[in-house]
Amino acid sequence: MLTGAGILSACVGLGLLSQPVSSNDASIMNWILIALTLSVAFSDGICMAIGHVWSTQIVAGAAHEERKKESRNFEVYRSDAKERLVDALLLQGMLKIDAMSLADTLEGYPDLFVSALLGGGICADGNNSGNVGGLGGSSGFGMVRVPGESFSSR
Repeated sequence: MLTGAGILSACVGLGLLSQPVSSNDASIMNWILIALTLSVAFSDGICMAIGHVWSTQIVAGAAHEERKKESRNFEVYRSDAKERLVDALLLQGMLKIDAMSLADTLEGYPDLFVSALLGGGICADGNNSGNVGGLGGSSGFGMVRVPGESFSSR
């Protein structure tokens, strides 16, 4: 990858940044400096864009896999999932009777139940990504993510 330091080091190594001898050399030196500045900014921008796209793809893929795993676990361990949702709602300050009623109601709507487990919003964009109007989505900051606890360990 090109970086600003790499381009500058290459120019110094090639002797492009030596002291000018005449005024004509000074004018050429100014143009070289402008070209180097633009190339450094352009290459750093490309590197940042590639990094942003790559990290977004990784995060979106991980969120999708986590949602698929929660959906499968909900189908297999339904009572454990309800218990975890009730516990998470209790931690948020909801009354136990209301939390149990909400968990019972959401049990009939698996997509909404999984969204509540993962802490994502209700799908408003037509797909099951947990996005509210295309913003946000299910992430590692869901309601019931307890370190060291998973469905497979039960």
